[in-house]
Amino acid sequence: MDTGLWVPARSHPGSPLGATPGPRYEVFREANPELSSEVQSLKEKLNEHSKQLEQSTEKLSQLELENLNLCDENQALNTASNKKR
Repeated sequence: MDTGLWVPARSHPGSPLGATPGPRYEVFREANPELSSEVQSLKEKLNEHSKQLEQSTEKLSQLELENLNLCDENQALNTASNKKR
């Protein structure tokens, strides 16, 4: 449904995606309370998924480092084993 209202995205500090909604968003919210609620719900889900992604990235970095350490240890053991032959 096109209401004819324009809602800017992060073009200035009062944008609806920023911390404080701007005046145009207030008009939009009053005219479309169901959509406003859905937008808020989607923003919360996005924030949660962003946190999960950050945690996953940290975990991946830890696992990559652990893998490198194990590869180095494995190579050292193989080298030692080959010298005994």
